[in-house]
Amino acid sequence: IKFLNLSGINLDEEKTIILFRMLGRFSKLKEIHLVRTNLTPTSLGRILSALPSTVTSFNFAFNALGLEGLIILRNHIARFPNLVELNLTATNIHGEEAINTLHQILMDSNKLEVLGLAQNTIEHTGMGKLWEVLFFLQNLEVLDLSVTNLKGLGIKHLCHAFKAIDDEGKIIALKDLRLNFVGLGLNSIDLLAENLPMLRNLKYLSIASYDFPPNKMGVFVNALKQLPLLRRLDLTGVNSLTEADQAAFYEALQELRNLKELIITGTNLDAARISAIRPDIRLVT
Repeated sequence: IKFLNLSGINLDEEKTIILFRMLGRFSKLKEIHLVRTNLTPTSLGRILSALPSTVTSFNFAFNALGLEGLIILRNHIARFPNLVELNLTATNIHGEEAINTLHQILMDSNKLEVLGLAQNTIEHTGMGKLWEVLFFLQNLEVLDLSVTNLKGLGIKHLCHAFKAIDDEGKIIALKDLRLNFVGLGLNSIDLLAENLPMLRNLKYLSIASYDFPPNKMGVFVNALKQLPLLRRLDLTGVNSLTEADQAAFYEALQELRNLKELIITGTNLDAARISAIRPDIRLVT
């Protein structure tokens, strides 16, 4: 067995003990998914101690691990030197101590390619601590920071990581960036527009938002034009676009030749007009 998915199963103490006894047999296990399993820090510790060092992917999303769970993960993470995927979405990460512990976990996971931190209270203070980790995660291809309340200062710290890598003359590996509902503002869009062109490998960009500032789409799409590999764009909820914003977007579509999928659910963009300009794009409304 190389892939084990127990998502949705209530891992109470009895089931955890059974799993603990079984895991020793799976000497070639690569991936383990324990999404929504009511995983407790104690159960996590038992499972991690029984797993072989061959594991390269952890998905612990939607379990209230909190600080105690992060500490346990930190204490075991060195046993998995080839870890490439870590999903901690909605695991109750909040507070300075939790962020510091997460920082230590990520610093010991320098081969990560996929990192999910969505629906945790990272905020600008957390990103102020974590940006330097992103600088060291040179192989990171997928980063999900959706619903983390970053706001302007958090976006600034994120962009600081991009710039630090670019200033070193290194190519940023990121292919999929998810910044849904992070609390955008005027400064956030300007910062993203300035720094997005550094993400030369970016193929998927999600920036769903209910607070996308008006009269900023022109600046934003000018940055998108400099992403030659961009294939998918999610603008869910961007419904405050002015006529000038809409015109800028429609005009940019003609230059975004590699764009194959566009999500405009809940926006005030005209689906019929988009289809007329780019009938080849898969449109999600």
